[in-house]
Amino acid sequence: MRLCFCRLTQIGFLRLLTTPAVMGHQVLTQAGAWKVYDEWLSSRQAEYVEEPPALDPIFRSLSQSNRPAPKDWADSYLSAFAEASRLTLITFDQALSRRTSGAVLLMP
Repeated sequence: MRLCFCRLTQIGFLRLLTTPAVMGHQVLTQAGAWKVYDEWLSSRQAEYVEEPPALDPIFRSLSQSNRPAPKDWADSYLSAFAEASRLTLITFDQALSRRTSGAVLLMP
């Protein structure tokens, strides 16, 4: 199994590493966060995946709610990315796991 980042998850990962409420006394600077991310990539523990060409139509099909849904955009994007890339989405988010075919829900 390989850990894959897209731009959205990359930004989220970097943001969490620099958030004191998450990292406590091990909070990192932006430069430190990039170093950790780069170490993961260089060790082959993770890889960065560019957007697949088929992403946009899937993303659009998943984001057609008839009500305002500002928190739905990221979930729709991640679901579409996983589907278009033929990757398994792994998440702690129950709602996201239910809307993404083949997703794996991790329990904290």
